[in-house]
Amino acid sequence: MSFRQLIVLVGCAVALLAVPSAIATANGLSWDPSNPLPSDISVAAAENTPSQTVTWTDPVALDASSNPFPATCSPTSGSSFLLGTMPVTCSADDGVGDTISDSFNVTVGPDSTPPVLQNVPSNQTIEVVGPVPGTFSYSISATDNVTPSCTSPYGLTGGSFPYATTTVTCIADDSTGNVDTGSFTVTVQDTIKPTIGPHADVPVTVPTTPA
Repeated sequence: MSFRQLIVLVGCAVALLAVPSAIATANGLSWDPSNPLPSDISVAAAENTPSQTVTWTDPVALDASSNPFPATCSPTSGSSFLLGTMPVTCSADDGVGDTISDSFNVTVGPDSTPPVLQNVPSNQTIEVVGPVPGTFSYSISATDNVTPSCTSPYGLTGGSFPYATTTVTCIADDSTGNVDTGSFTVTVQDTIKPTIGPHADVPVTVPTTPA
C-alpha cells in the first residue's frame, strides 16, 4: 500500500466518524400535540376568599422518536393563586441532555358571580278575624357565601304584619358589588262580614190607657 492510498483510507475513516448515527443523534424535544402546553388560564375568585385553586393537565414532551417525557410545572396544578397574573413554567428533559421549557399565565380576577337570593316567597294574602295581626314566616338565604338582608323589622324570617299590604324587599350583595334583589307582598285583611245570630223574642208590655 502506497503512502497516498494510506492517506485516502485515513481520510475516509475520519469522514465516517464525523457522520452521526441515527441512534446517537438528538433532534430536541417538542410538546405532544395531544398533551400540549396549556393555554393561558383566567378564572374569577370566589367570594370572601383570598385565593383561587387552579388545575390543569401537565404537558408531555416528545423526542424525535415520539418517546414521551412528562413535564413538571411550577407552581403545580392544584395550587392556590392570588388575585393577579402569575406565570407557570413547565419543563421536561429526556435524560440525555435535551430539554424543553415553556410557560403560560394564570390570571385570577375579582369575583364576577352575583349572589342569588333563595326561598323568596310569592305574594301572600292572610285572612284574619278581628283586631289580630297576621303572622307569616319564611326563611330567605343567598348563594355565594353571602348573608342577605330584608326590610326591617321582618328580616329573613318574617313576623307579624299589620292590616294593610306590606312590601318586603330583600337584597344580597357581595364585596365586589354584585347584587341580587327580590321582593314580595304580605296583605293582611278581614273580609268576613259580621253576622247576627238568632235571638229569642222579646216580649213588650204596652200599658193600657184608662177609658
